[in-house]
Amino acid sequence: MTFQLEEFQGRFRMTDGFELFYRRWLGMGEAKKVIIGHHGIGLNSEYLRLIGQDLAREGYAFYATDLRGFGNSKEEGLPIGDVRDFKRQLQDLDEVVRQVHKAHPGKRLFMLGHSLGGSYTLWYAAHHSETLDGLILLAPAIISTTTIPRKDLLLFLFALPFSPGKQLDFASLWIKEVRRSGELRSQTEDPLVAKGLSVRFLNGVRSVVGLKNSAQNARKIEEATLVLQGDADNVNVPDGARKLMEDLATKDKTLKTFPAADHFFYQTIATKPSARYDRAKQVKVTGAIADWLEAH
Repeated sequence: MTFQLEEFQGRFRMTDGFELFYRRWLGMGEAKKVIIGHHGIGLNSEYLRLIGQDLAREGYAFYATDLRGFGNSKEEGLPIGDVRDFKRQLQDLDEVVRQVHKAHPGKRLFMLGHSLGGSYTLWYAAHHSETLDGLILLAPAIISTTTIPRKDLLLFLFALPFSPGKQLDFASLWIKEVRRSGELRSQTEDPLVAKGLSVRFLNGVRSVVGLKNSAQNARKIEEATLVLQGDADNVNVPDGARKLMEDLATKDKTLKTFPAADHFFYQTIATKPSARYDRAKQVKVTGAIADWLEAH
């Protein structure tokens, strides 16, 4: 018997009229539970495809959004990587959750975030806990090597009041080892990946969902939380995941580590398989999420 998997692309209409792009994966029949996924910095929902497909095969409904300003959710008149109002981007999260709840009444709803998407997830859960049943955080940005280079710091500080749309090179935020990786090269070839990130967006990240904010938000989390971490991650390092486990207020918290996995979990978070592609290891990653969801 061939398993049928439905993929749908659509747009959520926000209260300000903006149409936010999303992908949805469903198996046949009624979904057991629902997950909303958020991509990492500069990326888009396509990078959550494999997770969405694997969880749909297990009977879950998986929605992945392109955050406002990114991917297919580019704002008119702005390049990918810029957003006019960071707080409006955060408001989108709540409006998406409420629309998904309406589409799946009575279903338990979980939020998943990779890297910076995990920071958005922590922020959202800390401020809207009544709408979620649990969190899934992949390589959360708690202790990170991603930073604004010193040579760009003065440019950042000068541009913030005078030219907030000024973009910093996306690749420059990563350490040398990541810049040389095949994953980053494939991302920079993707036309829907940000080539630059605006000063106002980066300032919003720093001010609202940055590293210090994530620790504070974790102390407000009462929902069940699963944290996945690669022990070879040189972007958001494993010590950050362990610190997050200490900060989380919930007693129902699980940390699952994966040997020799980098920031993208054996290319589980990617669009094109390369020589490092290992489907058996990817199944362990998505299987860990499915097992946890089954227990919650």
